[in-house]
Amino acid sequence: MNDIELSGISHRYPNGVQALADVSLRIAPGEFVSLLGPSGCGKSTLLRLLAGLETPSDGRVPAPGEGGVGFVFQSPTLLPWSTVRDNVALPLRLAGRARGLSSPQRRARADALLQRVGLAGFEDAWPEELSGGMQMRASLARALVTDPTLLLLDEPFAALDELTRQKMGDDLLTLWREQGCTVLFVTHNVFEAVYLSQRVVVMSARPGRVHAEVAIDAPVLRDHAFRRSPAYLEQCVAVSGTLEAAMSGPAAVTT
Repeated sequence: MNDIELSGISHRYPNGVQALADVSLRIAPGEFVSLLGPSGCGKSTLLRLLAGLETPSDGRVPAPGEGGVGFVFQSPTLLPWSTVRDNVALPLRLAGRARGLSSPQRRARADALLQRVGLAGFEDAWPEELSGGMQMRASLARALVTDPTLLLLDEPFAALDELTRQKMGDDLLTLWREQGCTVLFVTHNVFEAVYLSQRVVVMSARPGRVHAEVAIDAPVLRDHAFRRSPAYLEQCVAVSGTLEAAMSGPAAVTT
């Protein structure tokens, strides 16, 4: 697994909106990085470029590694006519011939991921029968079912209540450690970014640029004690200040 290196990435949409301008960013293999910035600064666009869903106007986006990319969108985007198991197994079925997996193998893989995200016993349920948090868990399982090299998450917990959001964050960290994939996580929430990440990349207002990169000094294993610690609160204050500066001034330096 190699570094993900973006250099001079700019993107202008057909309607003339300049979403990104000269974005350069390097992410190490297995790193958990959060993108933080004001609405409309191009965070989601950057994820779509990395996923191959958009082509940059300038610059080059590296191809994903052998494991490919998993993408979790802002809404669960589950197929309402398919069971939870079939939704999770969909990426395996689409790539079935390339991966050489039989139907029983795809089923077993999907069930294993559902168990890991806390949805054991809901394999045959329909999406409408699940709560919002459970639907997002199913979406996360679907993104991980192919063992991606890179996991992209676009504000996946924004619509959840605070307690569910915190529990999902803890579960995401556990899955990240188990999978060993690289994670790029988009959020508007400073507290969430600091809690989850090894590094927070703060972007300026549109057109989005990297304003600053803030390394998070925290233990690998994080829990409620860390959430209540002075070190956590101090880093949240520091990142909040960096975000405020990004919304009003020129690019800062890495800290």
